[in-house]
Amino acid sequence: MMTAYRFYELKRNPGLLPLLADEERKEFERELKSEARSNAAKRAVQTKRRKYSTWPTRRRDHVKI
Repeated sequence: MMTAYRFYELKRNPGLLPLLADEERKEFERELKSEARSNAAKRAVQTKRRKYSTWPTRRRDHVKI
């Protein structure tokens, strides 16, 4: 299991990547992809909040008539 400290340490120092064991490298890459998905989701929410003055609901009461 990779700790947050170890993840950011590897992220700051990419020169350490060739020295990693295969399993640790795979876990680092998996965490890197997870971080990218999280950032993309945050951007999507920001875009949606800019698009709607009020947040959409199932009743569609956000639509301006």
